[in-house]
Amino acid sequence: MSEISNKERGQANHQALIDYFDRVGAAIPRKPDGAADIAAIVRDAPLNDRQAIYQNKRNRDLCNERFALHDIPAIAAKGPAETTFQRPGAAAPDEEKKALRRQNDQLQKELLVARAEAVELRRQMRRYKAIEIHLADTGRLPR
Repeated sequence: MSEISNKERGQANHQALIDYFDRVGAAIPRKPDGAADIAAIVRDAPLNDRQAIYQNKRNRDLCNERFALHDIPAIAAKGPAETTFQRPGAAAPDEEKKALRRQNDQLQKELLVARAEAVELRRQMRRYKAIEIHLADTGRLPR
């Protein structure tokens, strides 16, 4: 038994996608945000993995054509994972850095205020200690 070539595997994946979209019609699985659920499509088509859609322009174009018929946002080609992945709901990296700087500045200000308050409290404690010693020496401090 010989293995199928990459070209044959690609054609089989494309035909599986066509058959899948013909079978489901408008009932394309979606995520809560309204985008297509690619994982469900890959599982139900069946394909080996998502890259058959993301990296193969013909499959991606087929998906986008079918998505456009049902007002589903198109999928874009995927680049390297470290440059394109961003957690859902996460701020952009520049915004995260600005937020961290603001938080850092606020914490530094609070630290300066706490240090100044501690210095003042130590000064008052020394004063009260001196008064207590004076009262104890003069006999005015009840024991």
